[in-house]
Amino acid sequence: MTEREIADWEREQEYERKARLARQTIDECEQEKRDKEADQAAFWKVVYILVHVAAAALVLFTIYRFWGKS
Repeated sequence: MTEREIADWEREQEYERKARLARQTIDECEQEKRDKEADQAAFWKVVYILVHVAAAALVLFTIYRFWGKS
């Protein structure tokens, strides 16, 4: 191989390395976004459950208070 061919080959290798790194970075960013969305969904699911538990407890307490006094 001539020096020019070697330089071209090294340039191609460097380009491929940078392209792999860019794809890896994009994949990591997309994964972080999916993880964040999953965390938010889990948070709101817990909030939803806790609100309904509190509402059920309030209803049961109210029924007990009014019917217990009869």
